[in-house]
Amino acid sequence: MLKKSIITLTILLTDITGDGIDDSIKANDIWTRINAEYIITDNMDILRRRRRLGLGDFMYMEETSCYNVLQYIRDNAINLVNTMVEEHNNFTAGCGLYYLLDAQLLPPSSNNYHWWISRHINNMINDINTHYTTLAAVIASNPDCIPLSIRRVFAHYIAEYRSVMKDVTQLIWATYIFGIYGDIVEGDIDDDDDDDVNSKIGKNTSGDTNPVPSDPSSFAAWTKDTTFAVMLSARIAKYVEDYVSSIDPALISLIISHNNNTTDDGRPHPSYRAVQYYYHTKSGAFDNLEALKRTTFDTWGLDTGLLRGIMQHIVIPHYNHINSDVMIIGDLGAGGGHYSQWFNNTGIVHAYAFDGINDITNITHGRVSYMDLTSPIISVEQEVGRVFDWVMSIEVAEHIPKQYAQTLVSNWNSMARYGMIISWSDQLMGIGHVNPLPFTEVKEFVENITGMVLDYSLTYKIREGCNIDYIGRTLGVYSRPSR
Repeated sequence: MLKKSIITLTILLTDITGDGIDDSIKANDIWTRINAEYIITDNMDILRRRRRLGLGDFMYMEETSCYNVLQYIRDNAINLVNTMVEEHNNFTAGCGLYYLLDAQLLPPSSNNYHWWISRHINNMINDINTHYTTLAAVIASNPDCIPLSIRRVFAHYIAEYRSVMKDVTQLIWATYIFGIYGDIVEGDIDDDDDDDVNSKIGKNTSGDTNPVPSDPSSFAAWTKDTTFAVMLSARIAKYVEDYVSSIDPALISLIISHNNNTTDDGRPHPSYRAVQYYYHTKSGAFDNLEALKRTTFDTWGLDTGLLRGIMQHIVIPHYNHINSDVMIIGDLGAGGGHYSQWFNNTGIVHAYAFDGINDITNITHGRVSYMDLTSPIISVEQEVGRVFDWVMSIEVAEHIPKQYAQTLVSNWNSMARYGMIISWSDQLMGIGHVNPLPFTEVKEFVENITGMVLDYSLTYKIREGCNIDYIGRTLGVYSRPSR
C-alpha cells in the first residue's frame, strides 16, 4: 500500500532537492511537505474502512450452527492479525518517509508526527478492543459452542492484554509528564551521567530537577519518539500474532471435528456443554482457569491480620527460644502465593508456596510451585526438598473431597517440624466447599492423624487479630507435644 506513496514522495523530494533549486521552488516547500504528510496518513484512513459486525449479522449468529460461529471467530482472528501486521509495516515504512522529510530539511520542521504516532497506536488498540468485544457478544449468545479448551486460550491472552495496555499507558504517561514518547521513569535516569540527565530533564536555578518537554523541532526528539513508538507498535503486533497462532489451530481442530459433537441442528450435545461459573478439578484444586482469573484480577484473599498474628506469636518467639538462622514456613494450598510473598517481604522469614493447580508456576510467574497434596508424599526431602518449621494451610481442606482428607492431613504432618496453622471452613454454602467440618471435628481429625495437639493459647491469640471472619472463626494452631 505504501509503495505508491514512496514513489510519489520520492518525486516530491527530488523536485526540491535537485540541482539548481530556485526561490520559486523554495517558496512552495511548505506545500510539498503538507502533501507528503497527507500521502503518509491517507494509508491509515484506508485501513480504517473495515466492516464491523452489524446487528443483522449478530442475529444470524444467534440462530446459526456452531460450525458457522466458530468459523466466524476464526475469520475475525485472522483478519485481526492481518490488519495488525499491515498497520505495523505501514507505520514503520511511514517513519522512513518522515525521516526523508526531516533529513532533507524541508521547512517547516513539523511535529505532525506526534499526531501520526497517537493515531497509529489508537488504531491498533481499537482494532484489538473491537475484536474482543465483538467476540464477547458472539460467545455470550452462543456459550455452548465454545468448549473449555478454547476458553483457556482466550483467557490466557485476555490476561496478557493487560500487560500490553500497561505499556500503552506508560507511553501516554511519558507524553503527559515529560513531553516525549517513551518509557522514561525515575529508575532510567543515571545521576552520574550529565548528558543523559540533561537529555531527559532540566535544572532550574535552585538546583532542583523538573521535567521539560522535548523540543518538537529537534531531529533527535523525532528519533527518540519514533523509536519508542515503533517498539510499542511491534509489541502490540507480536502480541496479536502470538494470540492468533495459539487460537487458530485449536479452532481449526474444533471446526473439523464439530460434527462429532453436535446434534442435527448443528448445536452441541448436552454432554459437550462446558459452561461453568466456578472451576474445580476432581481432586479439589482450582482449575487453572480459575487461578488465572484470580491472579489477573487480583482477587485472591489475604488476611493480613492473620499474618501479623503469626509474626507476633509464632515467628518472634521462635527466634527468642530456638537456635535457628531463619524460620521456614511452607504455605500448602497457597493459591496465588500471596501469604508466602508477604512473609518473604518481611526479610526475617523464608516462605515457600505450593498448590495443586495445573500450571500454577507459570500463572503466578514463579511464586508458587506445583504439589498435589491429595497424593501421599513418600519422601519429603526428595519430593519437596525440605521440612518446614511450620506449615500453614488456609481455607484449603474444605475444597478437598472427603476421600483425600486423611492424605492431605498426613502430608501436612510430614512437612511440619514444629507445628501447623490450619483454617478448615465449617460452611457448606461456600463455593466449592465439598468437605466442611465443625471445628471440634477438625480438631479431633487432625490430632488423631498427626499426634499434634491444639494450642489453645496460640489459637485464640491469633484468631483475635484476623481480619476475615471465617478464618478467625475456624483457625487452629497445632503443635508437637515436645515443643
